[in-house]
Amino acid sequence: MPLTLKINVLDSSGGGAINGAHVDIWHANAYGLYSDEGQQQTGGGTTNGNTQGQNFLRGYQVTGIDAGVNASAVDGQVSFKTIWPGWYQGRAIHIHVRVRTYDASGTVATNYTTQIFFSDKDNSTVLTGAAPYSSRSPQADPTSDENDNVLTHAADATNIVPVAGSLADGFAATFEIGLSGVASNVSSGASNAALSATLRSATVVKAANGQRTLVLSLHAGEPLAAHASLLRGGKTLGKATGQIALGTHSLRVLLPGAVAGGAASAKLALADAAGRSRTLTAHVIVPA
Repeated sequence: MPLTLKINVLDSSGGGAINGAHVDIWHANAYGLYSDEGQQQTGGGTTNGNTQGQNFLRGYQVTGIDAGVNASAVDGQVSFKTIWPGWYQGRAIHIHVRVRTYDASGTVATNYTTQIFFSDKDNSTVLTGAAPYSSRSPQADPTSDENDNVLTHAADATNIVPVAGSLADGFAATFEIGLSGVASNVSSGASNAALSATLRSATVVKAANGQRTLVLSLHAGEPLAAHASLLRGGKTLGKATGQIALGTHSLRVLLPGAVAGGAASAKLALADAAGRSRTLTAHVIVPA
């Protein structure tokens, strides 16, 4: 299943783009196998774990220098044409990312690693609806985002990316990495202009049957992929993903009955077809 992945590397203090950062990605193929591994976890009908000497689904680009899938280089961004990873035993589906910056002498100044995840719903769409993923047994990833041993609840809002697209056309996702202690080296206002979106209101409503729902009113100036979540104390209380057309829309996140009343934060991560992304937040009160 084709996946276009764009990664923006930014200065965490000011949000400006960082050029010259080396960004490596690597991940499993549709059968859950990594390249150049002698032994690895398998499952779902995959038994041959020896891929030594192979180099599929590994590569790197340099922000602001390599164009990737774009017509020309974009400040602070790398972009890869890859595929949706398959699952293997013990881990939720993920993509490894490593970012390195260098000082004037060529010595590594920053060496940061992280992982990109997709929602359980999006994973299920691919695993059950596209070959060869759907030929594996079981089709679904036995390890979900909720019980993965690397993805913490505090990282759900930042490391689970929303996607745009379809089984027929393939998917696209954008991931942002903010580096601390690395200043932007790009003049402001050039190529990373914020996408057009406004969060008009955010509230948690309670129905007569006791069901509580986070309702976000968003005006989108362009089609967007959206990932909405409600957070408290670093934990995700509820989340939802979807595609937003041009105009004003209401996004809804159903909350489990066990969620206690009180203050919380609504977070809306947005991405457009050009690879730009933006995060909008608001404080809300959850009724008891």
